[in-house]
Amino acid sequence: MNSMEPDNHDERIRYYELLLERDLERLPDFKLPEGFRFVFYQPGDRDRWIDIEKSAKEFTSYEQGLRSWNRTEHPVLSDLERVSADEILKGMEVFMNYEMIRLEDRPELMEQAAEWFHKKWGIPLAAYQESMEECLTGEHVVPQWYVTLEGTHIIGGMGVIENDFHDRKDLAPNVCAVYTEEDKRGQGVAGQLLDFVCRDMRSRGIDTLYLVTDHTSFYERYGWEFLCMVQGDGEANMSRMYVHTSDGR
Repeated sequence: MNSMEPDNHDERIRYYELLLERDLERLPDFKLPEGFRFVFYQPGDRDRWIDIEKSAKEFTSYEQGLRSWNRTEHPVLSDLERVSADEILKGMEVFMNYEMIRLEDRPELMEQAAEWFHKKWGIPLAAYQESMEECLTGEHVVPQWYVTLEGTHIIGGMGVIENDFHDRKDLAPNVCAVYTEEDKRGQGVAGQLLDFVCRDMRSRGIDTLYLVTDHTSFYERYGWEFLCMVQGDGEANMSRMYVHTSDGR
């Protein structure tokens, strides 16, 4: 950890500046929103970066921006220069081949999706079919079902139901049946679909979602927070309940 640095706006405020580095061989995979594009580092971008930061009032002078650049960006220039646009896009193109689907938009996938979830979780096929049929009527906001497709194959999926078989009926609705095929894990499939589901539910007027899991340190990556322990129906041990709200918590 470096020594304490002064805040850009008020030098009376000092803080420790942390630089988080990733494994450059495992860059994140995700789609950009429409109208956005990646801009890759090129030699000479330093001054343009400083100008942008000054326009955002992060710095009050070029000299202040230069000090920040030398402190935070300059040490990783070798990595920025080594990772080319082609290398990054090659890693991203994997996710570009995936398609996130709302079942209500593709009702012909219902039987395939019900069978897929049934095989992954061991819940009776009829239970998934019944929930998905209710989803497709469009009469209620919940339940909803979502899958990620690679071509015609389902590689990930999850649903939103009122209660995922636990004793806290007041904590609803629940994201449920989160699953990604083993050979597709670590590629951002679940995280992207989680974000997709949260945005979709928010558009339907539901700002808060809950999720029961035994995992730790996974859902936190996507803006979820641990809330409490809950007792699953017929379960000997308690499970972790997470919450996600529209303001990012």
